[in-house]
Amino acid sequence: MKNILVFDIETRLDTEAVCKGLRLGPHDPAVAREAVGEDFPRLPFHQLVALGRIEVFFDDGAWQLGQIACDCAADLREAEMLAHFDERVAQLRPVLVGFNIKGFDLPVLRYRAMMHNMMLRGLPSRKYFARYFDEAEDLCDVLANYDARGKVSLDLLSRVLGLPGKPDDVGGGKLEPLIEAGDFATINSYCEQARP
Repeated sequence: MKNILVFDIETRLDTEAVCKGLRLGPHDPAVAREAVGEDFPRLPFHQLVALGRIEVFFDDGAWQLGQIACDCAADLREAEMLAHFDERVAQLRPVLVGFNIKGFDLPVLRYRAMMHNMMLRGLPSRKYFARYFDEAEDLCDVLANYDARGKVSLDLLSRVLGLPGKPDDVGGGKLEPLIEAGDFATINSYCEQARP
């Protein structure tokens, strides 16, 4: 049996980590946001809000869909989301698949686990973080032929191919208002979407 786990994370700015990391003094969200500005925050400053996954299994000559799930900050603390994901990876020992997972998702997971002093079992069990191994397939890198000049966003690629792409009201920088409003149902639905 072969296992594949397709995953994606959604994050928000961790203003406390920004204040600590940049030595800005006591935690002040406004000061942290001003220090980061419009720049894309450094990876350790991304706090998990949601971690969506689709599990797929190859058994008896056919691919079978397993769980489609999303762990979310409304239900779990960040450390619990990390632990839950790591447990699934430990159980399944899958090939991890995603878009820009080597440049964003996997490093963020590792940094956030370090910040929580967590000992992971699943993610270190295979060469998910190794550069030249295929235990983690980053579709952004594969489609760009491992050349930064060829990289595009998944949303852009989807729309060019006639697929819906991201909803206009959800995703990326548009999550903060949903988080502030406590609208985790919309975030979960966004993460669990299985687009054609």
